[in-house]
Amino acid sequence: SSDLPMGQAAGLIGPDEAGRTTMMELLAGHLMPTGGRVRLSGIDLRTARLTAGERVGYLPSRMPDWGHMSVRDILAFGAQGRAIPLAQHEQRLTDAARMGGIEATLDEPWAALDLAWHRQVGLGLLMLQSPDTLLLDRALEGLDARSRTRLAGVFASLHGRLALLISGVTPDFGPLACDQVLVLDAGHLTYA
Repeated sequence: SSDLPMGQAAGLIGPDEAGRTTMMELLAGHLMPTGGRVRLSGIDLRTARLTAGERVGYLPSRMPDWGHMSVRDILAFGAQGRAIPLAQHEQRLTDAARMGGIEATLDEPWAALDLAWHRQVGLGLLMLQSPDTLLLDRALEGLDARSRTRLAGVFASLHGRLALLISGVTPDFGPLACDQVLVLDAGHLTYA
């Protein structure tokens, strides 16, 4: 059992096949728990997955391929999918781009961006829904040192405003300092 208060960041670590992605998918409401209790923001995910899902942003390790769409068009598509009133689109897109650190890429095509920028666009999409909790699955893995530092800096800018759970963090992940570390092994928290 563990608690992640608003404004704090936690790192979720463990060996390969420990269940980190499964834990993230459970917390995001993408999977139904088969036993035990899973609560997020005080909400039991067995009985109120949709309610919890409105408050949670989940950034999976693999992003969809948006082809040659521009970052601006991707965010606009995301705003339409979240039923954001048209009168609020421009402001919400601007805010999401700022929080995702992607202002400079708005007119770039998705296909021209590297993996770190893809993850930042994904983060921008999540910020459109104004979540209070972000689940970031292996978000820093597979990146070069410069990209890891840039992306960790974006996450650090959200630290203090949202609850952040980041899986796969390592001691060298740059400017983001976690308030707590959770160790998962064989699907069980062994240290919190």
